[in-house]
Amino acid sequence: MQNIIHNESNLETMLRMPDNSVNLVMTSPPYAEARKKTYGGIHPDKYVEWFKPIAKEIYRILAPDGSFILNIGDNTVDGETRLYTFELPIMLKRECGFKFIDPLIWHKKNPAPGKFKNRFKDGWEFCFHFTKTLDIKFKAKEVATPTKPESIARDKREKNETQTKSGTGSGFTKKGRRERNNNSGVGTVDANFTELEMALPSNVLHYSGETTNVGHPAYPTDIPAFFIKAFTDEGDLVYDPFMGSGTTAEVALRLNRKFIGSELDKGYIKVANDRISEHLNNLFI
Repeated sequence: MQNIIHNESNLETMLRMPDNSVNLVMTSPPYAEARKKTYGGIHPDKYVEWFKPIAKEIYRILAPDGSFILNIGDNTVDGETRLYTFELPIMLKRECGFKFIDPLIWHKKNPAPGKFKNRFKDGWEFCFHFTKTLDIKFKAKEVATPTKPESIARDKREKNETQTKSGTGSGFTKKGRRERNNNSGVGTVDANFTELEMALPSNVLHYSGETTNVGHPAYPTDIPAFFIKAFTDEGDLVYDPFMGSGTTAEVALRLNRKFIGSELDKGYIKVANDRISEHLNNLFI
C-alpha cells in the first residue's frame, strides 16, 4: 500500500497499517468549517473530539523515533478567534500520550491581503511537532543554511582566556562551552557547533505561501521538505492522512522517501496523481 493515495478515510487506511511503521506523519487537516463538501465542515467547538480518533491511530502507527507534524491555522468567526487551534495540542498531549516537542511557526512572507474590522491579516500558522518518545531522528544539519559572514567573524573573535564568560556579551568562551551571561547556568557545548559555515534554523520558518496546488488550499512544498529532511532518512515512510492535491507525496518522492496518503475527494486524487506520476516513474528507471 506504499506510494499510493488511497481514496478512503484516513481511519480506514491506518487500520490496515502496522504499529510503529511510519517515520513521519506530515499533514494539514481541514481547518474548522473549511472544505465542507468533502469533510463536512467541522464546527470549531467539535474539532478536537473529531480529531481524537485520528490522533490515536497516528500515535499507534508512528515509529518510536518518528515525528508527527501538524500544520494548522485558526478560524475566526465574527471577529473572534476560536480556540480549537490551542485546545488540540493539549488534547494530543494529555489524552493521546504524545510528547509535545515544539510549536513551530510558519511565517508567511506573502500573507493574503485583507481588511478586517478589529484584527490584522493572518501572517503565520502553527506547525506543531509531536513524538512518541524523546529519542527521535533529528537531522538538523540537513536543514542548516549558510551562516552570515558577520556571525562567523563574531564567533572567531578573540576572547579573554581567563574568563569563564565572554567579555563581549556574545556568550562564547574558550573553555569549550558557550555560556549565557545571565547567571542561568545554561549553555551549549561547542562540539555541537563545529561547522561555523552553516547555521541551524530556528523554530520560525520563513516561506512564501505560493503553492502549485490546483483548487486545493495547502502548504507550499517548502514546508514538508523542511520536516522530511529534518526528521527522516532516505527510504523512510511518510504518511499524510489528509493528502489533498499531493504536496506531501510529491516532496517525499523527490527526496527519495516512500509515502502513503489518504484522501476522500477523487478530484484531488487525480490532481495529486498527475503531480507525482513523473516521480513514481523515476523510481523504476
